[in-house]
Amino acid sequence: MLAKDLTVKEILDRHLIRGLIVTAFRALFTAIALAAFLPSNSVVIEVRRGDCAAAVRLINPDVKSSDAETAFFAGRLLDEGVCVNQGPAAAAHYFARADRD
Repeated sequence: MLAKDLTVKEILDRHLIRGLIVTAFRALFTAIALAAFLPSNSVVIEVRRGDCAAAVRLINPDVKSSDAETAFFAGRLLDEGVCVNQGPAAAAHYFARADRD
């Protein structure tokens, strides 16, 4: 099929699919890169101990900074409802922030 035979909708659909694939790979590579870091992060240690208050205290000051790892952790906690009320929309905000930084 030639490019001129494609409808605008088909072009947009293909562009959207490519964008979603790129975003998925970025998230995957971010997760892989952070996997070695997770066990030694103080936020993760507090969550594993069950001290959610300490984990949230550790995150709160850093979320305002441009710390990608902290934004990623905040997103994970919100996405999974760990130590905080589940909030997928807020989690998406923090994941996007982590991806930008």
